[in-house]
This record gives sequence, structure tokens and C-alpha cells, in this order.
Amino acid sequence: MPKQKKNEVVTASFHYLQREIKAKDQEPKAVPITQDEFDELCTKIEKQVLPDLNDAEQFNAVKFGRVVPFSKVQKVNGRCLFGVYENAYWGHSYKNSEKGAISADSINQRRFHFLLYLSDSGRIYVASQYLGGYGGYTSLSRTIKSYMEKSAQLDFHSFRQDAIDLNKAVAKEVKVSMSSTGKKITSDNLFSSGSMVAVKKRTAEDGFETEVKKSLFPLLKSPVEKRKQAIAEMLKKSLIDVKDEEIENCTVIASVNGRDRVIYVLGGRDFASRFYLDVEIKYDGHPDYDQTRTAMFDVLKNDIVAGKEDV
Repeated sequence: MPKQKKNEVVTASFHYLQREIKAKDQEPKAVPITQDEFDELCTKIEKQVLPDLNDAEQFNAVKFGRVVPFSKVQKVNGRCLFGVYENAYWGHSYKNSEKGAISADSINQRRFHFLLYLSDSGRIYVASQYLGGYGGYTSLSRTIKSYMEKSAQLDFHSFRQDAIDLNKAVAKEVKVSMSSTGKKITSDNLFSSGSMVAVKKRTAEDGFETEVKKSLFPLLKSPVEKRKQAIAEMLKKSLIDVKDEEIENCTVIASVNGRDRVIYVLGGRDFASRFYLDVEIKYDGHPDYDQTRTAMFDVLKNDIVAGKEDV
């Protein structure tokens, strides 16, 4: 069977690590993380000995997210580290077409990109990539914190982008994940890859942006059932027959003030916002390494820091 490239939305969450000295009856005081501390953290990541999964203690550390294995780590410059980490998934058995039965207690590791940046203010900014609904920021942050001295004084903070003005959002694409593939796909503006379909604007007159703004945006705070119904209706207009209950996730890629944003219609309601990364998906299903580094750094510079610090 010929291989088909799987297309999923690539996003990243952004956070910063800050040392805070807390005195009784006083507000926490931020103390800059030094260049030496950052260099020591980078060295520990670069020289990490990969966990031995045959060792019970190390196996459990990976399984329960206390340690993530790192690979392809590179120091971009004195203040920026980029690379790949693996997050563990486990808990239910399944059958793989190549490996056969996979037990519920085994570890399945998915890889994601990460970026660390030491700012002039002494914060370490952290970017953690997501692929569709998968990611591993919590395990990544635990590992980073465990590699630093005086970790009890360190706190992570997350960035959100709740203030998107939907009136200024121009929809470019709607991606819907389903528990099964729809029965009929014939529309020119619809692309299918396994259990994911993407509806895109094709012509200036197809009314795509208006349909999304009218049918989906007003329902972002509505009950899940109403959102699923609206998504199903939109897909039917694109000539794909899908049941409401088969719809699992839905995101809209939209341009807001000239920059692409991910708007979650269904799913993705975690604490930290996910920022869209416009990168190529390779045939192994993962985003391109160099493109992801560039895209993460661009979001950090233009959206997260945005003139507040020099990057």
C-alpha cells in the first residue's frame, strides 16, 4: 500500500521559567536566572544519558513523566537551545499492524520539538510543540526543573491568547478529526487524510470565510452538542456525510491582523494556548526540524515577547 502523508495541525505552547523568592507577607520577588545556570541546564540536556527502560526505576521515571529523553539537541547560540524530546503514553492495549499486540503497561513514546531561550530579564522561555492533540509539556517542564539547582524557587508561567478578536479573524481552513471517515467526499474544497478532513477556501466567491464566521465562531462558548451539530452541517455542505457523535476535534486556521492563528472550536481547552506553526509535515508524520525551530522562534519574538524584551 502506498504511503500517504498525514496532515495534522502543528502548534506550540509557550511558557517561561522564573526564579521567585517568597518572603512572608510579601509579594514574590523575581530573581534573574543567570547565564551560568542556563549553560548548566543546556549541558545537562545535551549530555543526558538516555534512560534504560530495562531498569525498573528509570522505566517508571519515563512512564510517569518525571524524565523525558532528549535527542537532536543543538545550541543555536549562547541563549537558545533547540531539540527533540519524547513523551510517554500508556494505559491501554492495542494491536499494531507491524508489531502485533501492544500491552497496556508498555511505554509508547511520541517525539516533539522544544525550544529554550534565556532572556535579558533572566527568564527562560520554553516552547513545546504539539502535533494534533498530542504533546508533552508537563513532562518536559518537570525534567527541566529537576535539572536546575534550587528548583523549589522556580515557577513556570504559561501564555494564553484568549483575546483574539473574532471579528478580525479571516478563516483559511477548518480541520475536523473524526472517529471514522465520512461516507462521501466529492467537494473540491475538501481534503481527507484518514480520520481527519480539512475544508479550505478555494475561490474568492465560495463564501468560505462567511460560512465559518456565521456558523462556527458564534458557538465557541456553546454546549459541545451544538458545536458538533454545526460542524456536521458545514461538512454536509461540502458533501461529506458524518454523524455528530463521530466528530472529536475541530480547529480553524484563521488570519488575524496578517498572522495565522489556531481557533479551537472543539477540543484544545487546556491551560496554555497553542500557537499555530506554519511548517511542513514530513512523510514520517512529524514536522520538519529546521522549519519548526524557525517558526517557534518567530512566535516567541513576534507574539510572546513582542517588544517587551530583546530576542
